[in-house]
Amino acid sequence: MLKGKSLQRFLINFKWAVIIAVFLLLGITAAINLHLPTLQSKITSSINQELNYAISIGNMFYQFPNQFYIYDISVKSHSRESFNSSLDLAKARVKLSLPDLFFQKKILISDIKLYESRINYHDVMAFCEGNMELLKNIFKNMPPGNAKIRFSNLHVNFLDNKELILDSVFKVFNDTIMGMGRVQKVFYMRENISGRSKRAFWDVRNYYFRFNALITDKKILLDSIDIQNMTFQAKLWGSWDAISLKIKGYALVDTLAQNDEEKEPMIRDWLTSLVSHWREGGHFYPNGKDFTPNLHILDIDSTVSFAFPQVNLKNLSFGFNGTPVRLHGFFDLSDKAKASITGEMLPSRQMVFFEKAKFQLNANRFKGQDTVGGKCNIYFDKGASEYSLKEIDINFSGLMFDLEKIIPLDFYLDKITIRCKTRRDKHHLTLNDVRGRINHLNKELKIIDLFCPLHGGTLGTQVWISTKDWPAEVSANMNIRDVNLQQLHAFIPEFAKFRGKLNGRITFSSKNRMELFGVLKMNDGKLVNLDFFQWLSESFDMPSLTTIDFDAVTTEFKVNAEALKFQEIDLDSEDVTIYGNYRVDSQNLVSSILELSFSKEILKESPKFRPILKMFSSDLSHLPFKFQLSGNQDSVNFYWMDSFTKRKIQDKIPNFIERRIEKGINRMVTEPKSP
Repeated sequence: MLKGKSLQRFLINFKWAVIIAVFLLLGITAAINLHLPTLQSKITSSINQELNYAISIGNMFYQFPNQFYIYDISVKSHSRESFNSSLDLAKARVKLSLPDLFFQKKILISDIKLYESRINYHDVMAFCEGNMELLKNIFKNMPPGNAKIRFSNLHVNFLDNKELILDSVFKVFNDTIMGMGRVQKVFYMRENISGRSKRAFWDVRNYYFRFNALITDKKILLDSIDIQNMTFQAKLWGSWDAISLKIKGYALVDTLAQNDEEKEPMIRDWLTSLVSHWREGGHFYPNGKDFTPNLHILDIDSTVSFAFPQVNLKNLSFGFNGTPVRLHGFFDLSDKAKASITGEMLPSRQMVFFEKAKFQLNANRFKGQDTVGGKCNIYFDKGASEYSLKEIDINFSGLMFDLEKIIPLDFYLDKITIRCKTRRDKHHLTLNDVRGRINHLNKELKIIDLFCPLHGGTLGTQVWISTKDWPAEVSANMNIRDVNLQQLHAFIPEFAKFRGKLNGRITFSSKNRMELFGVLKMNDGKLVNLDFFQWLSESFDMPSLTTIDFDAVTTEFKVNAEALKFQEIDLDSEDVTIYGNYRVDSQNLVSSILELSFSKEILKESPKFRPILKMFSSDLSHLPFKFQLSGNQDSVNFYWMDSFTKRKIQDKIPNFIERRIEKGINRMVTEPKSP
């Protein structure tokens, strides 16, 4: 009985003790919370004396025993030259270190957690730049081995409708910082459906990271930075101070892998990776089982300096699948964003077809529109052929696109100029008002559609880029419609003597070797003062040959490193027809057979041919001549091949015409051309 009463008395006492403790805790909490407005003012005043920024706090709340919740935090710069915007945090939790508070009589922060907030990237970087020393002191004065900084669903905006969402934890051990977590890269996009309706959606990519850093008096040493997802892996290291960031390392990309990263890892896998990271230093998040990188970005060496809002890329060099690349330039991260990048690419074992490539890109934003201009110069190996490329210069301006609509990505190019140099000629082509669209057909295939006006006609192009192998395979189909022939003479000098409209289909392929081939057709035009016909006109008194009206000229052609070939050349004219082929190889050796037919009407103009016409039947409307050309392109050997016309003429006047034609053609091809 006594035991029962004792237990009952104990329970009653315990109940009252709990009630008193609860009221005591509530009283302490209420007292501290009542005193917080005064404390809040002192805290903000003290922080403002240390910071280059002014901080304001909307409200604070104390939770027993050592937690403070802070709401509506705003950090603004004192400097007018800095950004006018501020760092605005919706909610933060701060924990104090109880051991240090009770035993060392020190108030040290052991845990900081930022909850759902939206901040601007360049404002954060500007804040870090202006308060680097203070931040280092905060880290150094956090309780060793027990300090944490956490981010929960923190949104970092770096461009309009493009942001990073950060979920991570950082631990401070004396002078060492360790961190890991997940970054979601989010893009807001609009997709065209059937060219009419649009739907908005978010495209999300998850990246998992961990890093170790050492804080010294002058800089932060980045011992290791690991970044991974299902298709990407990077390992970096370097240092960061208030002025510059130096990074070295490598990155691997598997562009062909199926992207399953949207499937969140199971809680079990996430906990396992946490234990592996903190206790054993293992992989924090593995790549996919079939991770086989096909893009290797190795030997990264970069130096970046900060003068916000400008970021200067002083030097960035790396090997892109074995191809050396060097870049430098700057980025302006203000609201009127702009950038300028200059680079150089050198040949490698995989890309030996050029000697050097230089390029420059300039970008800026105006009224929310991204505009890019630039140039590219590619220098090639010195080939033996007269038609071997020596140099390609590309200049473009007014490239505009909207990154909110990237599936597909529509773009507009105000102007592009292409200049090509060979050992023999210079070629120049300018395109205006180019409209295009980029479609991602699958992981390894991209399609670019282009359309623009061209000298009274149109040029439509579809480019296919396959990234399955390196170098990427590129093929293109070009359709030409009703283009003024004479106005193309800057690009193809021979067209200066053509009149009419050009139509055709041209295909480019880089598979196995670079090759250009297709079919060209010229309609309702004229040949004016073509060298061969001009010589015939002068030698045989046939003035009509200086200008030849034609209904159509068609030919198939193929250009590669081995030869330039025209096949099935077919000139359809009332007075003159031509059929045959013409080939020049890489050694400038010509191989050609041409069959020319002249109408009796045009041959009658020549006093030399009138007697010959009497040898042929009046029913014969045209006289055919068949020729073979061979030898060096600048001194062609000419042979009048056997034909009905030749045999008929030789029976009456042996070798007369043949000797005259051969001598004249040899003189024509060896004499220098007048400009």
